[in-house]
Amino acid sequence: MTTSQMIGKVTQDKFRFSTFNVCASFILAWPFPFIVGLIGVLLSAAWQYPFVHHLGQALAVPMSLAVFCFMRELVRTDGLFIGHFDWDPELVHRSFAHYRQLLWIYLPMMVVQDFANLYSDIDVSATLGRLAFIISNLAVSFFLWRLYHEKIPPMTYGDIPEGKAHIGHNLFWWVLIIIPQILNYTALKGYLTSSQSVMNKLEVSAVLGGVITLLIYYLTKRLMLLQKRRLAFDRAKAKRQEILAQRLAEMEEEKEDSFSSREMQIEVEEPEIDLEKISAQSLRLLRSLLLLIYLTMVAIVWSDFYQAITFLEDVTLWDVTSTIDGIDELSAISLKSLLLAVLAFWLTAIIARDMPGAMELLVLQHLDLSPGTGYAITSLTRYIAIFLGIIIGSGLIGFDWSKMQWLVAALGGRTGFWYARDLCQFHFRADNLIRKTDPYR
Repeated sequence: MTTSQMIGKVTQDKFRFSTFNVCASFILAWPFPFIVGLIGVLLSAAWQYPFVHHLGQALAVPMSLAVFCFMRELVRTDGLFIGHFDWDPELVHRSFAHYRQLLWIYLPMMVVQDFANLYSDIDVSATLGRLAFIISNLAVSFFLWRLYHEKIPPMTYGDIPEGKAHIGHNLFWWVLIIIPQILNYTALKGYLTSSQSVMNKLEVSAVLGGVITLLIYYLTKRLMLLQKRRLAFDRAKAKRQEILAQRLAEMEEEKEDSFSSREMQIEVEEPEIDLEKISAQSLRLLRSLLLLIYLTMVAIVWSDFYQAITFLEDVTLWDVTSTIDGIDELSAISLKSLLLAVLAFWLTAIIARDMPGAMELLVLQHLDLSPGTGYAITSLTRYIAIFLGIIIGSGLIGFDWSKMQWLVAALGGRTGFWYARDLCQFHFRADNLIRKTDPYR
């Protein structure tokens, strides 16, 4: 049985099949780009011929070609997107066809741009390089426009009734479509080098967000699906074992020996669980964490533009007085501190809301815990996250320890009350459930 035939079966499907597929796709994507890069290195060695030398330098690092070859492996019928993620084959092949048509124009224009930038003649860069930049941006906008009309569910379209897109879908795609044309306008106005730098950073950000981040998200989502299926399958087997034990006990009491062993066999069927039934809390937490990681990577890519936002530190909102070693010091709270505090509170809300579901799905189900212990662990984790988030966020906007002692005491008492209340409710519901299911109590 091949790997693709075992995908989707609870007892045979493994997450390592997907990781192996990604690694194999990455390895298979490099032979052709390696050959092109090798040709570029050989051509660049001819330094006595400037045209050939700079053309070889432009071909030496074909990263766009490597990304295309990697995507080509992922969109195969038995590849990751269709075979493992169960995406619509027609939509995947149609979208990749648009991408392939883009590369027929984009790759030559990128080579021309690199050649023009490396060539010593300024007229070549100002004319041929600018023309190649404008043509490549027109091709990118047309490609994005075609993707916009494909209504891709994994990105912004979602499950919209009657095929109507929400405003976020339209805004997202039209911003992406218009940005290359804005850069074309600035390039025509004489800012070619700056426009090319911005476009390069946008392309790197698109690779990080459109390929790497989404790939990690759907791989982790598939891992959660496998965990959910195995958990449901184990519970189904345990339930059937209980039914079998109960029937055997009734047979012994009634001394009905006429039943054969074949009549007592209970077939365990593999549960069919859709992706929509995976824990919503875990997926929300996963999306939020990946968004934070993606924004961090984008911030590193755009680090050259940090000077454009240094004005946030110069905008003072209010002043606070803090006591250090008995000396009162005046500190200014800037707009940057306020935005960091908002970010801290936002992360606190996400963790407090979604962490229990993720812990239950990924960690606690693998531990042998007594009834109520897992619930106590998730509750304490939520309260600790709320406590730390409020402390950190309040400190960023000027509330030091001396001003927050009363808040800490209040939160501690309130947290204890919440925990005691939730624990009592859990034991009360568990006792009622036992009384309903146990006929001898």
